[in-house]
Amino acid sequence: MERLDEPFVDLRTLKPAEKELQTLRVMRSGEKIIYGGRIRTDTLVGEPDLLVRKGDGYVAGDIKSGAGIEGMDDESDGKLKRHYAVQLALYTDILGQTGFLSRDHFPFIWDVHGQEIAYDLETPISKREGRSLWNLYEECLNAVIGIKRGEQEPLAALCAVRKFCHWRSLCRAQLKRNDDLTLIPELGRTKRDLMYPHLKTVHDLAQADLTGIVQGKKTIFPRISANTIRRLQERARLLTTPDAKPSLS
Repeated sequence: MERLDEPFVDLRTLKPAEKELQTLRVMRSGEKIIYGGRIRTDTLVGEPDLLVRKGDGYVAGDIKSGAGIEGMDDESDGKLKRHYAVQLALYTDILGQTGFLSRDHFPFIWDVHGQEIAYDLETPISKREGRSLWNLYEECLNAVIGIKRGEQEPLAALCAVRKFCHWRSLCRAQLKRNDDLTLIPELGRTKRDLMYPHLKTVHDLAQADLTGIVQGKKTIFPRISANTIRRLQERARLLTTPDAKPSLS
């Protein structure tokens, strides 16, 4: 922001209620760039790093310490990050409901490389799935609503993005108490959720008879191979064995 050549309104130091009022005021007056604002509806609230006027309204942007695209290399353009997309979709939803959303412009990320990455929220999540990033946001929003109403119980997981979470220390303590499967290296939320109906803890996997789980080169769990489940079981056994020694597998 210090290197930005254009003037901007800086609202970062204001308290939340005043920040909301001032954000609304400067959007109504048509300020070009708003830094550190706060926007809300009756049920949603967001604090985008940036609100930038585009045409007849605003688009939201966030400044990140990571790359705006994952998996990009010489052979691939990479793909938009899901958790960034959900965050931007929240801001976009609020702007749309409050009548400040710009048409035909995408929210964006300013990433660690100084690049501005546009996030088209209608982009499919993957080639295999018909869902878009906006659909993913709607699913996340419905899940949050369900949690708030007591209709769903959130299940923590140890994952790379967890290090940015405000609740990380509480979640890690809970994961250890629950002996959660994601404590096993390379066993993330997706694999854990697939295995959870049959195997719920590290000890469960360590002690499991894989006869009914392994089916040739595959397992009863989609996209988890026989070799993978055996490797994960070996790691579970190491984690549950006192004074275990390193092994090569």
